[in-house]
Amino acid sequence: MTSNTKSGKSGFLPRWLIGAAALLGGATILVAANPPSSTPAPAGLAPKIAPAAPAAPASNAPAVPRPTLAPAPAAQPAPIAPPAMLPVPPLAGGSAMLVSMSELRGISKPSNQAELYFNGPGVVNNVSIKLGDTVKAGQVVATQDDREEQAVLIEKQKAVSTAELQILAADADLANKQVLLRRQELFYADLVAKGQSNVDIDEARVNVKIGEIAVKYRHAEFEAAKLTVDTVKVKIEQKKLVAPLAGVVARVDIHPGEGADIQRSTNILIVRNDPLWVDVNIPADKVLQLRQKGVKQLQVRYLDSNDWQTADIINFQALAYPGAYVTPVRLQMPNPTLREAGLQMIVKLPEDGLANAEPAGK
Repeated sequence: MTSNTKSGKSGFLPRWLIGAAALLGGATILVAANPPSSTPAPAGLAPKIAPAAPAAPASNAPAVPRPTLAPAPAAQPAPIAPPAMLPVPPLAGGSAMLVSMSELRGISKPSNQAELYFNGPGVVNNVSIKLGDTVKAGQVVATQDDREEQAVLIEKQKAVSTAELQILAADADLANKQVLLRRQELFYADLVAKGQSNVDIDEARVNVKIGEIAVKYRHAEFEAAKLTVDTVKVKIEQKKLVAPLAGVVARVDIHPGEGADIQRSTNILIVRNDPLWVDVNIPADKVLQLRQKGVKQLQVRYLDSNDWQTADIINFQALAYPGAYVTPVRLQMPNPTLREAGLQMIVKLPEDGLANAEPAGK
């Protein structure tokens, strides 16, 4: 077979080139289908062929099977984080109330207080107190406009005066009728002595009876008129706002010209701070010991003071706080300086844990 390399028209690679490729380890050599030109390529433009990796030496050992890789596990969704737990507030009387093993935290409160309301509708015309004032029981602290009631009072007082004159007139008329009756009885004395009567005597006696009834009626009118006056006076008194207790004005927010009635608070608050109450939550087992030993007093002090005072136990609550195992206890302490209520107090239990306290009655 004749080679066609000289003609340059054959599209097949020469056999020597194929053999060289086999010796180089099977590297793939890409050659154009057209034969190379007889003119050598300029330096630097000749194609550079990377040497092929050396072929692995032949071996008679049996082929080791390649391990089969397990398929990659499917991607799992990221776990959802549990919701953050909110902090649980301490129970009433819990650890927040405990200062030490024998001291608890309490709160001072007014021993009495009153929020004032007017007894009826009206317009405020005067407020005679201010915040922080000390008031006495029965003191007038505010008033409503009472001009209408005052006018009605004058009218009813005149009606009382008229009823009083009617009584005088009825008394005089009765006296006149009594005179006429005596005249008739004297004129017919012989007939009267025999127990007999006639028309003139009977008529005179009836007129006297009517006069007596008229006097009673006028007295009843007079009493009714006085009751009407008293009613109007009560309405006028109801226009006055009176302090029901002695204490200190803790709140006042009402002004002249504002409307007020029984359904709307006047925003006037009066508190009694002497004596003061101290409310404290004591563990139920300690309360039981206090009751069994008959303890009547505990020591208390203000949070900002080291001076202890004696307070009387005035009340053990009948209902403890569910789940907290504490019982509300109310103490009473003197407060001559009228220090404000609502402050934190320290209440001290007996240091011996009541183990050595004497039972009540001993």
